[in-house]
Amino acid sequence: MGSKNIQKKIKNSRMAIWQYKKNLKLNEFNTTGIKRTQTEAKLIGISHNLKRIYKEINKNN
Repeated sequence: MGSKNIQKKIKNSRMAIWQYKKNLKLNEFNTTGIKRTQTEAKLIGISHNLKRIYKEINKNN
């Protein structure tokens, strides 16, 4: 029972990431190499979180 919930969460998170990348038109990474690609992915995540924080702050004002 627990593994089904975990698989569902993984699927949902992958869909969210895919949708976010599609909206930003991020079809491929601009860098090469595992380390640089991981850094680029982290920057994409940070930008997403900053947008969410910005929207939350403006929603309350």
